[in-house]
Amino acid sequence: MTLHKINDLGVGTWHLNAKDNEINLSKVACNILEYSQKEKFSIDDFKNIVDDTSKEKIRGHLVDLFENEIPFSTELLIRINKKKKWVIISGQTIKVSGSNQLLCVGTIKEWTYSNVMKEELDIIRADAGSEVLHEVMGPMTIIMNSCSKIDKFLKKKEFQKIQDESDHIGVATKRVVDIFSSMRDVIRNEIHFSKVNLLSVLKKVHFFLHDDFIENEVSYSTNIKTNHLDIKAVEGELIQVLTILVNNAIEANLDNDEKWVSIELDETENNVLIKVSDSGEGIPKEIQDKIFEKHFTTKGDRGGTGIGLDVCFKLLERIGGTIEIDNSAFNTTFLIYLPKKL
Repeated sequence: MTLHKINDLGVGTWHLNAKDNEINLSKVACNILEYSQKEKFSIDDFKNIVDDTSKEKIRGHLVDLFENEIPFSTELLIRINKKKKWVIISGQTIKVSGSNQLLCVGTIKEWTYSNVMKEELDIIRADAGSEVLHEVMGPMTIIMNSCSKIDKFLKKKEFQKIQDESDHIGVATKRVVDIFSSMRDVIRNEIHFSKVNLLSVLKKVHFFLHDDFIENEVSYSTNIKTNHLDIKAVEGELIQVLTILVNNAIEANLDNDEKWVSIELDETENNVLIKVSDSGEGIPKEIQDKIFEKHFTTKGDRGGTGIGLDVCFKLLERIGGTIEIDNSAFNTTFLIYLPKKL
């Protein structure tokens, strides 16, 4: 028996300030939990709907999340209006840039549960939990920062700045929607090609990781060596691939004196070439055969899941692209090849 989706409500999201008790639920999350968005939903309310068989499990996860900032992804049995349903819920903490505020964010998805093999749950937890949360953190941080700035600008009546931050929220919100749409398409094995402008993709990647560059004092540059900037692809998935690669580059160089990331656009006879480089001194040859394997990580204590490069490989494969390590470069460099054809 396997794990089957029911009532395809999509993936819901939730978030709360670590100091608060009230959970903010997305519309999809409210539908899954059969809760009105007009009502307040607290941590205690959530605990009350968790079945007795799952209470100890979620209690432990929440303690780890709030006190130790340990992310989690788990299946829970909940009771709503005398009905039982299984959900997979994930949670992770992020620090809001420029403040000591700790934000807890997560996803929730409804499933049926029928003699599920542990291996199947591990796949779902890893792919739909850890990697999605990892990707959502960027735009969620932008949304929170912009909301904080809007409060300040309102007091000063700086309306143009309020409009600018509102635009940022709009872009970041669309990115969250795109992330979950991409995950849904991958699960359903669907693909929706469109004309994608590579310069637009690079601008969005920089926008989503701007705060990470500043906070970690990493310089960022682009180099355009081709006029072939429009390709047939899936924009959201291409942004996801580059975001993973650039974020990995930032994290890998935290302890270096020189910290930089660059993206170069070039072309070959049949392909557009995207070269992602950083100030690292390359990937050791003894692990290069494993680098794109799921769950293989070099991040050690920094909490890597080993999912990112595996996701990059599979997403690029879906749109006819490839990724490889450039062993001819002194610095750490990944080469992405995408078909030129529109």
